[in-house]
Amino acid sequence: MGEARADVTIDRPADDVWAIVGDFTDVGWLPGADGCRFVGEHERVVSMSGMEFTERLLRRDDVRRALTYSVVAGSLKLDHHEATITVTPSGQASLVTWDVTTDDRVVGALRDGYQRVLDALKVTLEAGASDRRFVWVLRCPCGTVLEGATEDEIVDVSFAHLRGAHPDMADAYERDHVLFMAQRFVRT
Repeated sequence: MGEARADVTIDRPADDVWAIVGDFTDVGWLPGADGCRFVGEHERVVSMSGMEFTERLLRRDDVRRALTYSVVAGSLKLDHHEATITVTPSGQASLVTWDVTTDDRVVGALRDGYQRVLDALKVTLEAGASDRRFVWVLRCPCGTVLEGATEDEIVDVSFAHLRGAHPDMADAYERDHVLFMAQRFVRT
């Protein structure tokens, strides 16, 4: 079993950062998260980059600004996983750490992935809410990459593509299917 830490300092107050990362019901801040569904009060299934992970909330401490969860099932077939995200005030900024204890074979990859997520969060939060620019992206199996600035736009663009390039499949999809397959990214 191995341990690793990813960290970043974000030039935002700790309460602002905690409001985002401390919300177990929201995976919108995780780049590449395709979707999330809940399986009971303390478990969620997160779809990310073609894989699914069942995560169980173990502890949430608003005073310490710490959230601990475990991956209990999923594509990686882990024997052990426990991670804690902590937000600590650092002057007017926040130090965000993401500690993980997991199988040796994946500890480095998870640390690197967590670091990329924290780096993206820093860019998003430091840009300020009014300056954030998101883009919805859907990669069609035919190879076409579709983009939209809003949910409505990615749905419209996707249906236009289906009608033009795959008319026999156009009626097989609904709005929810498109949004499940699309990914929301921060445009930098």
